[in-house]
Amino acid sequence: MKFIRENQRQLRCDLYNGLQDALNVGDIFGDNIEQKMILPLSFQGGERTMGQLYQDAMARVCKFGKLDLFVTFTCNPKWKEITDALLPRQTAKDRPDLVTHVFNLKLDALLKDIKDGVLSNVIVKIWVIEFQKRGLPHVHILFILDEVSKLRTAEDYNSMVSAEIPDPICHRKACETVTSCMVHGPCGPDFLNTQCMKQGKCKKRYLRSFSEETHCDVDRYPEYRRRQTRIFVDPKTQRMVDNQWIVPYNLHLATKYHAHINMEICSSISAVKYLYKYVYKGPDCATAVVERRVNMPGQDNNVQVVVANGEWQNRNEIKAYLEGRYVSTSEASWRLFSFRMHDGTPSVTHLAVHEPGMHMVVYNDNASIFETVNSEQNQKTTLTKYFQDNIDYPLAREVTYMDFPSVFTWTNGTKKWTIQQKGCCVGHLYFVSPFAGERYFLCTLLTKVKGAISFEALRTINGVVHDRFKSACIALGLYDSDDEWNACLEEAVGMRIGA
Repeated sequence: MKFIRENQRQLRCDLYNGLQDALNVGDIFGDNIEQKMILPLSFQGGERTMGQLYQDAMARVCKFGKLDLFVTFTCNPKWKEITDALLPRQTAKDRPDLVTHVFNLKLDALLKDIKDGVLSNVIVKIWVIEFQKRGLPHVHILFILDEVSKLRTAEDYNSMVSAEIPDPICHRKACETVTSCMVHGPCGPDFLNTQCMKQGKCKKRYLRSFSEETHCDVDRYPEYRRRQTRIFVDPKTQRMVDNQWIVPYNLHLATKYHAHINMEICSSISAVKYLYKYVYKGPDCATAVVERRVNMPGQDNNVQVVVANGEWQNRNEIKAYLEGRYVSTSEASWRLFSFRMHDGTPSVTHLAVHEPGMHMVVYNDNASIFETVNSEQNQKTTLTKYFQDNIDYPLAREVTYMDFPSVFTWTNGTKKWTIQQKGCCVGHLYFVSPFAGERYFLCTLLTKVKGAISFEALRTINGVVHDRFKSACIALGLYDSDDEWNACLEEAVGMRIGA
């Protein structure tokens, strides 16, 4: 943050044509081109980064379909690997370095199990690390399964998720895990001050009703099977606990990892965007305002009017990130050890959408504009190289620009496309509003036209070269009514979320 604050003028970005315009008016070194990067996309945890990660996640949804599983894996401070390493009279909270190391190893093991098929064939996996207020790290993991592995019936749900106390004889380890880590509460009318209580009700909807069968409604979360089978005494609260209080879990993961691993089946389409926004909601903050209190004339001395500090209203992106920032000891250790905060597969390639000469260029404040404008590297983008590859490779002409990353791989260093050798990649076109004019119609053509070798070729329809991208769209029958607005709203439905 200090580097970003003190080096605002070292790196700038502007449209390529903007640099040419500055050069034309005699600005040789770019001091007068004012577009500062306050908190850049490269800053991990910033609003731009989290927004970009959300858009990447939604790009995977658009290609592979809705979410199937939502897993929350929380560190258990009573793991043997932690307790055996503690000194006498030490607890896990005294060793955040040890806690984060062990949890990172457990997370790697869990991700490997998933890759090996523990949860069937997973084709999309996204995870984000978060930290509880008491310091324990936990991870949210989102999964999309292939068509063969999709969960469609109550039997499929029961094979993947359980919400009952396991048999202590057949599943001894799982029973120990569930009774110690997967019991909700206590909450209810007798515990109104607990965190999950709001307006006299539990936000998590406990205690749940008994049910002999799992009910899978497509418009909501499923109601898992909770039979009146077993009861045990919770040693922490000495209360009687039955299946109504059990948090849904996977039997195999509960047996192996002895930790809180909540697994939910996401049958609701409306919940998909909420879940993806939830895991990318940004860092924890403590709400705090510095105030000065003044006594008003004519009022009792005990009556005071609060006047908020005016600086709270005038804050930049750096201050907005730092003000009230909450960092626990575990998060500090996690970041010091440079452990990953998030990841996702398959990877996403961001595809530039720009008119001729209107692409973004990042340049040094002291660099010569002549060198910047004439640099061959600055003239290359994913779009311009896409045009070139349509000339060089017959294979490239078979797919649209949107699907190009499924066949070719983009390398940022060399700025070129190479034929993909293995794996899978998702293309993501940045959102372009209809108010963007010609750029919006250019984006539409890129999603429909295959094999274009230039901007002019995109505007060529049935041998006729149109002078505008909009007229080319009209010639293709894409915009002869309100279809452009309908397409925009459909895209917003897939990528945006309501307030």
